Amino acid sequence: SDPKTAKYYENEGKNFVNNEEKELDSLAHNKTADVLAALFAIFGFFGIIFTAWQLLEKPDGLCTSCCRLTVKAAGCLLKIVFLPCRLCCSPYKGYSGTNDPRDPNNNSVFDGPEMA
Repeated sequence: SDPKTAKYYENEGKNFVNNEEKELDSLAHNKTADVLAALFAIFGFFGIIFTAWQLLEKPDGLCTSCCRLTVKAAGCLLKIVFLPCRLCCSPYKGYSGTNDPRDPNNNSVFDGPEMA
């Protein structure tokens, strides 16, 4: 390979890394990000307090219903996300019925010779 080409790409790589370091340093010292983080923290804290107050004062209100809906939706989403893990790792795989068709706990498909 050409030594000039290798040197060129080496300098380009160093320039790219230096530019990225400068950009990350400028982002770390950005006051706007600090102010926004503080505002989000303050509004979040007061939002939590307001939500708890509404849940205690109006247990059948709109805020409580929205909280219940959010918890149910999050639970459903987590069940969907972890479904493959539950299918692979669950000790309750398949049906746990017996083969006797007269047994009320039979969960198998009736494919025996005694299908009367």
